[in-house]
Amino acid sequence: MGNDSVELVLAFEDEFGVTIPDRVAATLETPDDAVTVIWDILVEDGRPQERSKIEKRVEKVTVEVLGISRNEFRLDGSFADDYELG
Repeated sequence: MGNDSVELVLAFEDEFGVTIPDRVAATLETPDDAVTVIWDILVEDGRPQERSKIEKRVEKVTVEVLGISRNEFRLDGSFADDYELG
């Protein structure tokens, strides 16, 4: 994972108060993947949240960290291809 990828994962961890294992972080291809992983961790930790709320927060973090506009953001967008995150 490149520096931007690490920064994004760290930002997700900070936003949600979770730890995303490196092996799991390496599999994140889209913001929707991040939502699913975060939702699973929160449920496992006994802190379930509505998926829609997680989606909004993942959008906020992705837009801020990657410096993209909200119009460019898509849950199914590829970090590598659409957001040029390497």
